[in-house]
Amino acid sequence: MIANSFLEKKLNLKAMTLLIADGNDFSRSFTRNICRSFRFADILVASNADEALAHLQATEIDMMIVDWLLKPAGGGAFCREARRNPGVRNPVLPIIVLSGTTEREIVAEARDAGANEFMSRPFDLGQLLQRFDRVLSSPRPFVRCTAYVGPDRRRQQRPYPGRDRRVGAAGNGLSRPPTLAATAAKAARSGGQTLGEMAAAGEKVIITEEVRYRDVRRQDLDDMTQLYQVMQRITAPDQAVIEQIYLKSHALKAMGQTFGFPLLTGAGDSLCRMLWKLDLQRMLAPLTIQGVGAHISTMRLIVDQDIRHDGGTVGSQLIGSLHTLVGLVMGLDPSAVKPTLEKVDD
Repeated sequence: MIANSFLEKKLNLKAMTLLIADGNDFSRSFTRNICRSFRFADILVASNADEALAHLQATEIDMMIVDWLLKPAGGGAFCREARRNPGVRNPVLPIIVLSGTTEREIVAEARDAGANEFMSRPFDLGQLLQRFDRVLSSPRPFVRCTAYVGPDRRRQQRPYPGRDRRVGAAGNGLSRPPTLAATAAKAARSGGQTLGEMAAAGEKVIITEEVRYRDVRRQDLDDMTQLYQVMQRITAPDQAVIEQIYLKSHALKAMGQTFGFPLLTGAGDSLCRMLWKLDLQRMLAPLTIQGVGAHISTMRLIVDQDIRHDGGTVGSQLIGSLHTLVGLVMGLDPSAVKPTLEKVDD
């Protein structure tokens, strides 16, 4: 529940340029349309790291949203590039990482790569606006040293008994670059919207986008079905097939709950967890193939039957059966792999 005092805060984004780097067409477009309703001056998009870097080198970007699965090397590698590449015009810009994978190691990796904020998918508007407010209204000092370049990872200033290695030679250590202050000043200008107004504008976009999402999710399911059929026919492990199934499942997971289908998010999350770091030996195991097929069938049932919200008893039984399968495939107690869909604060 978002406090009224938060919703009454104002941000002015009318003089800001946002970059969205995301390899999924619908996700990238959806995020752009949401952010358009927040009245950014300009929104640039990129489908891969090369396109995103070109934007950072050509334009003074005020803020960036990066998907963790950004090709070719991932969001972590791109965050490091954005912070260290000498051609980037604003290397201290706020970076928000979006990820459908919320394990602690991923959150820590994003933080250590130089991201300001980590946000789990599916996100809600309150979560997104909280991140915007945090990076724009209260920017952390910037650290530049051999091992790390990015915002100060200490969110709270506490007494530290040892030598502060963040403070070093000229050009290194802890600083508050003028660019950060300028960005904060832009956000604080008069004429902005309240966060409540921004949330209401974003909700209208979600309602509009749901029609397009219906076609996208059906196409993703059709693609997954074809990939599953390939998986059934191949005689040697194929990492590319598993990766494509994972990405399609990740896309369904990332948007289901946003449009009122938390069961779709739950099923997609379950399949992602089963396939994440799946070793080659298990890829073609009968139980793995059965597990992939069961997840796809469950997701198609949810879509075909238009099962919204938690689905009640039926929904619990559907997801529970998937937990059991995932546990068997991974050799774990099913309760140990139960999907975690809570919002993540790093």
